[in-house]
Amino acid sequence: MDSTNGRIVSGSYDMSIKVYDAASGQLSIDLPGWTTSWMLSAKSDYRRIVATSQDSRTVIMDFGYGLDGIELLEE
Repeated sequence: MDSTNGRIVSGSYDMSIKVYDAASGQLSIDLPGWTTSWMLSAKSDYRRIVATSQDSRTVIMDFGYGLDGIELLEE
């Protein structure tokens, strides 16, 4: 949970990363298929999500480089 930005990041068994608005509980972003196995951990700061998975991958998603949805991750 990123209490500063009001965001909850969830890594899942379905190999996706989901970002929720902490106040409303609404799903803001769904990032399916970032790995070939279930997620072990997902952490975030104001700009990035770092996730690790059971298949030994580490994914760093930086939303500062013009990905769709950046407006949902920044205040």
